[in-house]
Amino acid sequence: MDISDKKIASATWRFLSRYRPGFLDAEAERLKEDIADLGVSGVEKVEIAAVYYCRGDLKPAECDKLGAMLLADPITREWEVEEV
Repeated sequence: MDISDKKIASATWRFLSRYRPGFLDAEAERLKEDIADLGVSGVEKVEIAAVYYCRGDLKPAECDKLGAMLLADPITREWEVEEV
């Protein structure tokens, strides 16, 4: 049995989705401007990510499917998953 086919009993998985480099994150840019408007200097970059937690008996291949096909736009966003 390939380890990628092994089910993990009732694990919690954390999915993180964010814009790929080169794609505009307008919300992050607005937040960076708001930070500057508050007089806070030195913030060079703001990145906003969506975080999802899923708990259950999922195979790693199923986690990959969720991340790639449901939780992140495959063109504009990158994603990662880890067991927590």
